[in-house]
Amino acid sequence: MITRNTLFSCFLLLILTACVSDTWESSPTEENKIGVPVTLNLPALLNGNNSRTAEDPLTVADLSLEILVFEKSGNDYLYTYLIDSFSEISDSRFVIQLERTERPVHLMLLAHTENMPARTSWNAGSTTIEEVRSSLVNDLGAGGKWDDELTIPLWGESEDFIVSENNNTLNEIHLLRMFSAIQVTFSEVIAKEEFELTEVRLYNAHTTGLVVPHPSNWDDTEKTVTAPSFPSTPETAPYIVLGKDLTDNSLPAVYVCEAGNTDSTPDRLTVPFLLIGGYYHEEGVVTWYRVDLFSEDENGSRNYRPLLRNRLNQISVTSVGNRGDEDEEEAIGKEKAEMDITLSEWDVTQGNILLYGQNVFTVSRNNIILSKEANDLVQVTVFTDYYSGWTATVDAEYETWLSLVSADENGVVKGEPNVQTSLGFAVKENNTGSPPRRRDRDQSRRTDRFPVTYYPGRE
Repeated sequence: MITRNTLFSCFLLLILTACVSDTWESSPTEENKIGVPVTLNLPALLNGNNSRTAEDPLTVADLSLEILVFEKSGNDYLYTYLIDSFSEISDSRFVIQLERTERPVHLMLLAHTENMPARTSWNAGSTTIEEVRSSLVNDLGAGGKWDDELTIPLWGESEDFIVSENNNTLNEIHLLRMFSAIQVTFSEVIAKEEFELTEVRLYNAHTTGLVVPHPSNWDDTEKTVTAPSFPSTPETAPYIVLGKDLTDNSLPAVYVCEAGNTDSTPDRLTVPFLLIGGYYHEEGVVTWYRVDLFSEDENGSRNYRPLLRNRLNQISVTSVGNRGDEDEEEAIGKEKAEMDITLSEWDVTQGNILLYGQNVFTVSRNNIILSKEANDLVQVTVFTDYYSGWTATVDAEYETWLSLVSADENGVVKGEPNVQTSLGFAVKENNTGSPPRRRDRDQSRRTDRFPVTYYPGRE
């Protein structure tokens, strides 16, 4: 019997057997090794040649993966040796050979960091885990954007464990991108004659970022970051150009460093925000519109959102009410731009749930945060090869404002097996606030958990 599963994080299980590299400072001796299984939870997509879909998921073979082994010494964890080659790849996990020890061991997994200069300062037996974490700084330069022809660095860490015959089981390790993504689209109802997008800028941006987040900003229970992490001497820019001379009224996903003011009452001029430029009704001059990234609480107070790693920030422009400002500074100072948007934030994961040890079930995104007015632009991709397909329903507490596109009279959507299917969400305007508010459409809807339950089977 299939058990109904609520999927708040979807993960990819990969099996392979690892061998220990002999090209680093030290490695376990053959007679003292023990095999330890590791399960990876990989993000959905990487830029460049490593893009993947639900039917063609990312695998360890796509990664330049390394495992740093740390051993506890007093109050510190000291870097001991590195594993950087794998063999006997299969389809759910891999086994690494570690040296037996009576002291706790901690693993750090890194991908695509092998050429970072700071690594030359690491010394086996003396470099601490905190020194490794703080040294992995990526500098994007004045442009402030990641080159989408390159593969994004990833990071993950294990829980502490003892390497012994009696304790050789590891929980899954989540790998996260070090960057945040921003994407801008215009509703199909906005014709180019009404507004033509030309440029998108990100203000209060960081141009350097840490591959490894600060431990205090990592929620190990939810497996997600809670705040941006910055190098000890961060580099910032007044703004960076995310896209210019855009021709199809959209900005494809652009990867940038984490950014944001973590104060409880951040200054509106210091938080990350977008400035969108374009031609209004075929006027011959570019005008500008400020777009803030925020949600609102029940009292209407704005909660400005930082740019967090492994997140996709989707800005969907739903209407342009009037021309913007020709002067950028005037546009920046305005509290309300003549542009309505829907803001969705995804903690982007994708992976495979193994059913009965052989079938695959994937959902492309989770942990959604929505704000602004109603829209039906939010979608996920669902795929399973289970013989009877899949079923999705909206959890009862969210039914007043969220429904599934193409659902039946009972609010249920069913999918066929072996078909990659787009599942859309219709977000209703929230006009039921108590007490009523003047601009109910701006009331945000936030879910700390993804508000849809998926389960295999269609009966």
